[in-house]
Amino acid sequence: MLAQFIFKALFFLLFIFVCHTVIQHLEAQFRIPKPKLSRSLNGEKYNAMMTQIQNSTSANPNTPLFDQEQIEKLNNDLQQFMDEQTSQTLS
Repeated sequence: MLAQFIFKALFFLLFIFVCHTVIQHLEAQFRIPKPKLSRSLNGEKYNAMMTQIQNSTSANPNTPLFDQEQIEKLNNDLQQFMDEQTSQTLS
């Protein structure tokens, strides 16, 4: 009985090890390597590209996302919707 339990435990551990090995092999097989931009480009091109990325992603705090008319229209629509919902729940 004890031998049978030990055999099952060892078989289970062997199964886990085999699954782990197969999963690692598949991950290594289908892994997409990340490009090494700093090595594939010379220093000047890399610095110019990084500067362009930083300039394009930096937000200008003075630029409004919405104009004033659009904000007022949205506020009016929201107020009208809330008034309708309130009148429906009260009646």
